[in-house]
Amino acid sequence: MFVVAVPVKARYRVALGAPAWTDVLTGTAPVVAAAHGHGPMCSGVGKMVDFDLEPDRYMIQISGRDLANMPIMITRAP
Repeated sequence: MFVVAVPVKARYRVALGAPAWTDVLTGTAPVVAAAHGHGPMCSGVGKMVDFDLEPDRYMIQISGRDLANMPIMITRAP
């Protein structure tokens, strides 16, 4: 788990190096995913999940895999 501060209202993408369960929480309430999919072939992105977020702090929770060496990226979605 980790915390991310969102500076502006936008759609944000959580990209993972392997498929895993991805939750975004505000307080104790989960944020509903806006979209999900896989990265392009040979990109190293195993799963992408998009969330429409307001400016705030969010808890990101990744589970269902060995996370010790999994790359994780959060960015504004295109």
